[in-house]
Amino acid sequence: MENRLSGNKSISKSEKTIKKRKEKKRDRIDPFLYSPSRDNYFSHLENIRAMEEGFEQIKRGECKTYTAKEIRESLGL
Repeated sequence: MENRLSGNKSISKSEKTIKKRKEKKRDRIDPFLYSPSRDNYFSHLENIRAMEEGFEQIKRGECKTYTAKEIRESLGL
């Protein structure tokens, strides 16, 4: 009986690992949807969400455009 219980625990632990992997996989997307080069940066949903939020900020006018000269000057170059 004891072996059976310990066996169930290892199965349960194994099932948890599989569930976590599925959850992680669900948060990943096909990078071809955003990048023809298949850059792995685009396979992470959080990166896509951050970019989309940035696009929305631009649409709302919550951004500032800098020239290369302004960037160099602000960096002291």
